[in-house]
Amino acid sequence: MPHGRRKRTDVTRRVNLVLAQALEMKARIALDLGQRKAVADMLQEALAICREVGTQFCAPKVASALSRAVEDAKARAASRPAAKLTSTCSERKNRTQQTDYRHEQEGQ
Repeated sequence: MPHGRRKRTDVTRRVNLVLAQALEMKARIALDLGQRKAVADMLQEALAICREVGTQFCAPKVASALSRAVEDAKARAASRPAAKLTSTCSERKNRTQQTDYRHEQEGQ
């Protein structure tokens, strides 16, 4: 990929992450004002952006706000991808630690 194209892609990704974060913050304010339906729609949009550009940055915050915004238990459970994100991060950390340990053992 040419350098200029990669740079544009990175800028687009960052802008989308900021957009997702702004939607999440705006939704939390609207939630405090009792605008539950509008909040759920905003947070669904923010979560879709997070899935598109990377879930590690603000998806857990978006998911927690979304679980507050939805009323029924089934929708609340469906809005919790944060548990999957956390387990994925834990698995990645464990693999990294195992690899580091293996490399230490091979070096001795």
